[in-house]
Amino acid sequence: MSENADVYDEFEAQMNAQSDAGYQRIMAEAMALVPKYRKAVTKKFHSGSVEDTLDIEALFAAENLGAKLVGAFETSRKESIIPAAMCWLFFGRSFENMVERGEEIMNNPNINRFQSFFVARMTKLLIKKSIDLGIRTREDWNEYNRLKKVIDSGGVMDWALAADEQPTEQPEEKKK
Repeated sequence: MSENADVYDEFEAQMNAQSDAGYQRIMAEAMALVPKYRKAVTKKFHSGSVEDTLDIEALFAAENLGAKLVGAFETSRKESIIPAAMCWLFFGRSFENMVERGEEIMNNPNINRFQSFFVARMTKLLIKKSIDLGIRTREDWNEYNRLKKVIDSGGVMDWALAADEQPTEQPEEKKK
């Protein structure tokens, strides 16, 4: 990705923006690669069942999605977001970004309770999958949650100062 840093930076900025444009691009690309994906996601949304993704994972395997993604890297079209999206997923703030976007959606007063439940379950699934795949650890998420609470409470200054007050290890005294 280093030779395409500008493309990655543009993609990341779009994913960090206060809009759904980046997510819509990812969904459009996913549906182009796996045309049955739209129906599977719609069915999952309407059933409210997001506790597991085995059916969608089976669909991806049946559609040979892994080979399609590798092929997209090898024959990358200039307009393709796949290389940038994959780098963002594994090396960027992708999971944290998706969790934050989910919280924004759940806090939207125009969202109904069913949609909020769905997004909450998707958030739980995202965190679980990130841990299961080894992309994030439980400690990563605990630290993220602690920092989020500090920010939400307005306690950034106290948090920053407390970090400086942590005792440092003293070197052992030499025995006489």
